[in-house]
Amino acid sequence: MSWQTGTAGGLSENRRQDRIQSALLLPLLLAAFLHGEPLDNFRQGALLYSQGKFTVAADFLLAAVKENPLNADAWFYPGNLHTMGSNFLEADKAFQKAMELRPESADIVIGYGGLKRLQKQNDVAEALFQKALKLSASSVAAREQLAKLYFDTFEWKKSADQLEAALAVRPDHPQKTTLENLIRKLRAGLEYAEQKKKELAAGGKTEDKPPPF
Repeated sequence: MSWQTGTAGGLSENRRQDRIQSALLLPLLLAAFLHGEPLDNFRQGALLYSQGKFTVAADFLLAAVKENPLNADAWFYPGNLHTMGSNFLEADKAFQKAMELRPESADIVIGYGGLKRLQKQNDVAEALFQKALKLSASSVAAREQLAKLYFDTFEWKKSADQLEAALAVRPDHPQKTTLENLIRKLRAGLEYAEQKKKELAAGGKTEDKPPPF
């Protein structure tokens, strides 16, 4: 079972990032609209990013960082762009700078945790997602990321628990039915997951065979 497949519920990385970026971007664009302000490099870049025009957005966002290196959001977006491009070193620098400038932002911490999860630095990623929950106990994104992390490491009970907690926080979740199906499959496959964990502990890799669903 792959997390990205329809059978496992596909809480895709792009959809998660879209939700976070939209939450950050909307107040900025609304303020500019109400005051009749032209879009500066950061807001123009963020708008292009939200439209999926990542290459063009990168030029504006990098210019925004040079203009105002104390803008945490201006660092956050390049962090995501570098992550998508697998430029993990630059992504790490950008996220660390964003966290330094705005340590209270759960969204920035989640973004950095997502990078660490992709780098298979699972302990670091888990700590970051837990930190995000301390900053914002109602963060559905943090719980979804923890669920993904626990899925990847065959901690399927923990994965299901996090998804249930996410649905408790957001009962109108747009993927509610998909997540409920995934929770049932995770709980049904706990014995399989335990065997996979043992194989990982013994040799670092598991046999390539599907779970018994």
